[in-house]
Amino acid sequence: MALIRPECWFDLAEVGKPLTVMVEAATAQRLERRFGQGDVTAPRAARAMLADLRDVPAEVRRDLVIVVSELVANAVRHAPPVQGGSIGLLVLRRRGDIHVEVRDPGRGFDPTPDPSREGGLGLLTVARVARAWGIKGGDDTTVWCDLPLDAATEV
Repeated sequence: MALIRPECWFDLAEVGKPLTVMVEAATAQRLERRFGQGDVTAPRAARAMLADLRDVPAEVRRDLVIVVSELVANAVRHAPPVQGGSIGLLVLRRRGDIHVEVRDPGRGFDPTPDPSREGGLGLLTVARVARAWGIKGGDDTTVWCDLPLDAATEV
């Protein structure tokens, strides 16, 4: 679905002359999907969904695939089971970046890796490739990040 968000500039140079309005349309693209909490195929399906994004540079797409796969896999693996619970994925391509949100029924968590456990480096990868990222807790957990469209990061 393409969303149009115009930005307008007004030329008010001379009183009494017609108002000139220049509109630049920024096309956003929004992809959303829900997965069952125990759906171990969710990371793969989430990666496949990204093929629908248009005009994304290859380096950015590579980082996006890593981030989406990691965040969805974490939600499948770590969110507490809730009757009827689901994992939501939102990918929003905006003018200068791609915004990603993964929501699950958890109540938040500490993102510090536990050195006594294997793994735990996925969020470090997200932090490395994202311009910004964070965790919103409360009644559910949302992990979000913004990937710049103008440059990709070597992982």
